[in-house]
Amino acid sequence: MAKMGQPLTYKELTQMMKEADTDGDGVISFTEFSTVMARSTMESGNQDHILEVFRLFDRDGNGVITSAELAGAMAKMGQPLTYKELTQMMKEADTDGDGVISFTEFSTVMARSTMESLGMATADP
Repeated sequence: MAKMGQPLTYKELTQMMKEADTDGDGVISFTEFSTVMARSTMESGNQDHILEVFRLFDRDGNGVITSAELAGAMAKMGQPLTYKELTQMMKEADTDGDGVISFTEFSTVMARSTMESLGMATADP
């Protein structure tokens, strides 16, 4: 649907999450999640798709994803996070340390994951 210009539904996003568990441990790490989202973004070929996904997480529409929004979205998709997992995801994505994930940070994570999924090494920020 995203390829046809339709926003992703939670059902579609949930299916993507099931496919993301590459190590089969029953937990979707931020790296696994980012890889799936990056793959999807590469297929659609534009930032609009990344923005659609970002907006699914940014429930109040204020332009940033808080830890509560991230936890809520993941739980709604059937992937509740432990405090440790949530903290790790926020740490990996929130590169400026302001406690929230901006669209720029979200896009950067997606780009980094794309490079990693293509086998290109990236340095940690």
